[in-house]
Amino acid sequence: MKNLLLHPSAAKQLQAVLAHPGGSVLLHGQAGIGKYTASLAIAKELNCRCRGEGSCPSCKLAAAGAHPDIITLSPDEKGKIGIEAIQGLQRQLALAKYRQFNHRAVIIRGAELMTLPAQNALLKTLEEPPPGTLMILTSDNKSRLLPTVISRCRVIYIPPIEAVKLQEWLIKTHALDQNKAGTIAALAGASVGLASTYITDSKALDRRIKLEESATSLLTAALHERLIIAADMANQKLPVHIELASLLVTKAKIRIRQQPSQESAADLEAVESFIKRLRANVQPRAALEALAVELSC
Repeated sequence: MKNLLLHPSAAKQLQAVLAHPGGSVLLHGQAGIGKYTASLAIAKELNCRCRGEGSCPSCKLAAAGAHPDIITLSPDEKGKIGIEAIQGLQRQLALAKYRQFNHRAVIIRGAELMTLPAQNALLKTLEEPPPGTLMILTSDNKSRLLPTVISRCRVIYIPPIEAVKLQEWLIKTHALDQNKAGTIAALAGASVGLASTYITDSKALDRRIKLEESATSLLTAALHERLIIAADMANQKLPVHIELASLLVTKAKIRIRQQPSQESAADLEAVESFIKRLRANVQPRAALEALAVELSC
């Protein structure tokens, strides 16, 4: 796990899991922080026979996503993990491991997306996994899991990564120059996953830069310019207004901390009203135009 970018406290706890890999573990934290990547690294290291060099058959199978004793369960096309999927997993776990000396790892990705029947069906397995099996749950939102699920797991919080640490990691692992690494680290926030996407997908990076500029302009430009930005965003094919809402909240809160005023507070209130309209299924164009009008500048 030496090449993973993790907060030191999380890395220490994950090393403890590797030292004593029985039972069930819940990794939780914001999306894109590296929970799934860490889970795969644990599963790979548990079965490694080459001291992390990646040359043994087990490591090669894991790298190819084809290791028979590393099982990943993800949400379906509707964004849910139903009871049928859990029952199928349990039938699979009732079978013998591919190799008796392997340590089987089960990764349930997006565990908070399990339905309530699915969570209840999983309780016994979490409490008493089959011998030589480690259950790993990852979650972006732990509060959506039943308390009975959480209580059966070792709970490990994966904290955000400081931008400067992410920048250093990008320079070291991806050979980026300091300016580009700094730009990507700032745009990705604490998300290693987003940073990796921006490195490999220039269109995604350009889109994010434009979105950042639009968010800043909405909070600083005159009304007619804000209305133009709102119309432009409403006409885009991708639902950028969802990402915009998150960006605006962050920027509005930063402004309040840096420049406390009635105008800053009013802007945050306008952004929160924008989010409420989106959640109430108001048409994005109408919600964006209302936001443009309600902002104080």
